[in-house]
Amino acid sequence: MRVALALVLTAVLGCADAAAPAGPDPAAPAPSWRLVASWEGGPAWAWLTTDPFTVAAPWRVRWSGSGSGALFVDLYQADGTLVGRIGEQQADGSGATAPRTAAGTYRLELRSTLWAWSVVVEDAP
Repeated sequence: MRVALALVLTAVLGCADAAAPAGPDPAAPAPSWRLVASWEGGPAWAWLTTDPFTVAAPWRVRWSGSGSGALFVDLYQADGTLVGRIGEQQADGSGATAPRTAAGTYRLELRSTLWAWSVVVEDAP
């Protein structure tokens, strides 16, 4: 009886494991990022609205800099509609974000206060 029960449990548990969804493949290659656009500014006060840029999905925005102030990164659709704030850095260092928006054409508004910065947009078509 114990052997039969063990066989049944093994069969049931084995089937349950086989039906579980697979996670991300750790062997899958990382995306190959392509530079779309870049900007630099500071260390004084700055307010820059970028020219429109077009990205494929997935895409990301990276920034880095230093100073005693801050950098704020806002994302706009090409028609000027605000998507939202996608980045903020208030100390020396860097950051990145992958906006949850589709491929398309966008603009960034970059505002800094006493912070030398660089911002890069990349996609991985």
